[in-house]
Amino acid sequence: MIKKIFILSLVLIFPSMLKAENNTCLTCHLGVDATPVLAFQKSIHKKAGVYCQDCHGGNPEINDETSMDEQFGFIGVPEKDDLIIICGKCHAKTGKYVFTESSPNCIECHSAHFTKRAGIFMVGGSIYFIAFTIVSLAAFFTGFFIKYAKYKKGRKIEIKTLFKKGVFKAIKETLTNASIFSNDTYAGIFHLFIFWGFLLLFIGNLIVWFDKLLFQYFFPNAQFLYNWFYRVFSYFTDLAALIVIVGILLVMVRRIFIKPKRLNYKIIGNLSLTKLLVEDWLFVIFIFILALGGIFLEGFRILLHCTSLKTHSFTGLGTAYFLKALGVSSSASEQIYKPFWWFHVISAFLFIGYIPFSKARHIILDFFSIALHDEQAGRVLPPALEGESAGYTTWKDLTQKELLQLDACTKCGRCYEVCPAAMGGFPLSPRMFILNLREAVNQQKEDKLAGEIISKDTLWSCMTCFACMERCPIKIEHIPIMVNLRRYLVEQGEVDERLQDALMSLVKRGNSLKQSDRMRAKWTKGLDFKIKDARKEEVEYLWFVGDFASYDPIISENTKKFARVLNKAGIDFGILYDGERNSGNDVRRVGEEGLFEMLVSKNIKVLEKAKFKKIVTTDPHTYHTLKNEYPEFGAKYEVYHYTEILEKLLKEGKLQIKNKLNYCVTYHDPCYLGRYNGIYEPPRNVLKMLGVRFIEMPKNRNLSLCCGAGGGKIWMEEVKVEGERPAECRVKEATATGAEILIITCPKDLSMFSDAVKITGLENKLRIKDIIELVEEAIE
Repeated sequence: MIKKIFILSLVLIFPSMLKAENNTCLTCHLGVDATPVLAFQKSIHKKAGVYCQDCHGGNPEINDETSMDEQFGFIGVPEKDDLIIICGKCHAKTGKYVFTESSPNCIECHSAHFTKRAGIFMVGGSIYFIAFTIVSLAAFFTGFFIKYAKYKKGRKIEIKTLFKKGVFKAIKETLTNASIFSNDTYAGIFHLFIFWGFLLLFIGNLIVWFDKLLFQYFFPNAQFLYNWFYRVFSYFTDLAALIVIVGILLVMVRRIFIKPKRLNYKIIGNLSLTKLLVEDWLFVIFIFILALGGIFLEGFRILLHCTSLKTHSFTGLGTAYFLKALGVSSSASEQIYKPFWWFHVISAFLFIGYIPFSKARHIILDFFSIALHDEQAGRVLPPALEGESAGYTTWKDLTQKELLQLDACTKCGRCYEVCPAAMGGFPLSPRMFILNLREAVNQQKEDKLAGEIISKDTLWSCMTCFACMERCPIKIEHIPIMVNLRRYLVEQGEVDERLQDALMSLVKRGNSLKQSDRMRAKWTKGLDFKIKDARKEEVEYLWFVGDFASYDPIISENTKKFARVLNKAGIDFGILYDGERNSGNDVRRVGEEGLFEMLVSKNIKVLEKAKFKKIVTTDPHTYHTLKNEYPEFGAKYEVYHYTEILEKLLKEGKLQIKNKLNYCVTYHDPCYLGRYNGIYEPPRNVLKMLGVRFIEMPKNRNLSLCCGAGGGKIWMEEVKVEGERPAECRVKEATATGAEILIITCPKDLSMFSDAVKITGLENKLRIKDIIELVEEAIE
């Protein structure tokens, strides 16, 4: 014993005494500059290879009973023949003990002539491993090639331009998962864990593959998986496996115990609920098995080959402790390790081949869905198709991007969760809309998309509120598809009677209310001043009034109020009188593209003759179309919503607040003002300046609930629904805040919410007021 300690001291204090004569590693034949170290070759390591003190355990204090190796039973006082000298760089033996070429090398930090991590070269079967690699990659690329060939059958659009614009945003979204965190932190956390954990494990496996399979045979001097790099590698791959497991467990808790409403599929169409659930759970379980299998494999490896590097493999070490506590010995690990390794490897290869044919395809496709997203999609609708039909007839009419996005859908249900039609019990779920289309495309059905694959009732239930597109984390573009299917129905005359009447009125009279165009400016007769005719006199602001604000007897009272406020502020404004026509926003969204273009043409002709600098309107639908869709017809204007003008006038002092209002109010964000155009602050700033006590509803700004009038729904027949209509839900939400007044900034909102408070019996609890009513009251 004394002799061994003496020799150990000599090695540690005077290492140069024990250097090999030629200072060259006898295995790899490289020059060795590192200090030689002492190693112990123990019985448990005889089969695997040299066990060296430099990076694989052992302990200078060989009687230290607290060492990790001692706890696992791998440390003991070395026997006489176990005391050897090895080189500090690659751990091949030097000096007295010369190994032959067939001798085993170091287990852990190199490979081949360097330390070898347990893998295919320990368990054998490298030929099978290579074969599995080729087969799985062939399945992977074949699957995506089949999808690519399918996408190529779709209608061509300018893909390259969209991709160049969106690729950096896609990278940012992919790496940060920002859109998934939006309004759902829980989902953001587990998805970020799974994404980054899976990505790190993928990178780790690539490193092993290159280092062990490619470099060992072709570039042995380029191997890098050893020393400090291996320590970092081991730590991060263990961390990655751990966060994947945590992420998957969070997913399971959410699906089994929390059960959010959006994950409960409400089947519409011919989809199979069982198939949808099996696809979801198979994906979750597959990833769980891969991550957990990797951790247990590392645990078995540590039991089999205990090394000092095990502390860098902290999850593997914890698993080894767990297995040890269960009574798994190192000899048992030796029996288990090989079959378990192959189970893990085959599972990984199966997953690779499974990706393009399963929900896992979103790992690849979601990036491209985001990269190809057009920021104007849904906001500015595409022109009608040229050919036999103006809309989509079969699946081949879908664009290449739309076909990709159908496959990219992960069924997360965010679109379903915010859809006002789905909330109200209408036969529409944006998720089922996408999935039914995807199923039809995958089966390459030649059925008509509108009316056969997607029912007419589903298509006419959409309110084009933009909530589905705004909430979709991978930017699927529902509305352009929906409108193109409606265009087909309109061509076939598949519209209800009320909508048909409204469209005919728009054709004949330029408004949807069956009123004479000569009555459009009738509301001005109650004013004590004359409003200029912008066709005849030059004005600063042209007020594009809109149908409901012009003709509806209740709404037109607020129209007069705005006129009086503008006059009091000294604003130079005028209107088009009987020259104005409906702007066409809802006409386009019901699918009557020809009528939309006719209305646009007539309005542009009148606007070209008028003399004005800016346009203002009280109608968000009109605001949106004039600002965003008229430019494609060569008519670009500076357009303002009246809340923007009111905010400006109050800030500039052109409107003086004389009466601070003591009302408790809440505010509804109109879809076409908020989600479509991002105008959220001007109305709120006006309310603050009026002195009211303002309370936000839970669903505010981009989460605002649609009133139910958009997409032409205000013109359609009322249908029986299972739940409450969106407007009824909204007034209940407003009442729950304790507010006495619900402030609106859209003429259609006044109509919808006024009816809703009567239906729900809330007339005595909640009043509906246009913001202009409060402004006029405050400045009088």
